[in-house]
Amino acid sequence: MWIQDPCLFQTQDTASDLNRLPTLIALALLNAGAFWLWYEFSREQGVADVAGKVISVPQFREALRQHLFRRGIDWQTCSDDQKATHRKAVLDAMADGLRLSRVSGSVLADVRSGKVDSEFQDFIAEFDPETEYGRRLALQQETEPQLLERIAMRQHEETWLEGKLAQISLRGVPDKLETQAAEVWRVRQLFLSAFEVGKPDRLAEIEAYYQKITSGVAGLEELISLYSEDARTKGLGGDLGWFSDRRMPAEFMAEVKKAAPGKVSVPFKTKIGWHIIELIDHKPAHRLSTSEMALEQRAIVELEARSQALKAILEDLRTVEGAEITLNPRIPLDSLEPL
Repeated sequence: MWIQDPCLFQTQDTASDLNRLPTLIALALLNAGAFWLWYEFSREQGVADVAGKVISVPQFREALRQHLFRRGIDWQTCSDDQKATHRKAVLDAMADGLRLSRVSGSVLADVRSGKVDSEFQDFIAEFDPETEYGRRLALQQETEPQLLERIAMRQHEETWLEGKLAQISLRGVPDKLETQAAEVWRVRQLFLSAFEVGKPDRLAEIEAYYQKITSGVAGLEELISLYSEDARTKGLGGDLGWFSDRRMPAEFMAEVKKAAPGKVSVPFKTKIGWHIIELIDHKPAHRLSTSEMALEQRAIVELEARSQALKAILEDLRTVEGAEITLNPRIPLDSLEPL
């Protein structure tokens, strides 16, 4: 892309330099023109421009896929209005990310840190077989080093944002404070995604794993470590931690409530995929003690304060000159599907 004069780095006397000045000016203009053409081409191929940075079509489609996957949403069952809502939510989130990178400062991303590697491994674990990971990178028009740098930069931005949030003062007490602790469950699961490319039906797979458990060939935790597609819990033996029925989908909770402690459930299907679960523990609803109420109150105040501070930071970033979203009319947003 860049045009370089082979004589640029040779020692010349002053008169010779002056003679070459028109050539240098011409080269500078050619380089500037080449950059402008590249930038304009990138803009034409992008979904939108935010803070001077382009959101490419592959980036947007991958972000849309992740948005749906994390929420267990089946794109094919969404109405046109719902699809429009999801697309806008993804675009707004990506725009906020670009605005944040603009103010958090450019740094030399450390792609060798343990945190980066951990998130990178979690990302790879989303894809089975691993060849799908390479295909996904190609669709995003991204190399592995670029992916690592992107992860490192996003973690830097999160650290910057956490520093801002740490400066908030905790004030205000919620009008209503829960005095009753909700009923909670703790479960481990083996999970197979319903959105795996080329695998529309995972029933045979999940039944084969269940057969191994019931026949004594393998334990649930062993199979989770090998085959579960929940990257967040795969290395934790599938442990989902404590949760109430307000945190989980009703169809999943219906199976949890039927589970017996220490017993492995039969495979069951939800909107996001197939599950085999084991109930680790269960706590019935109970009245909070004074100390529990104090902790609950502080947690509620902190959460509310952080939420309000985050909204204020993002609103400020959105009002900075040049931070608006400029859509590309050549690529309508409603024409884009998840990867």
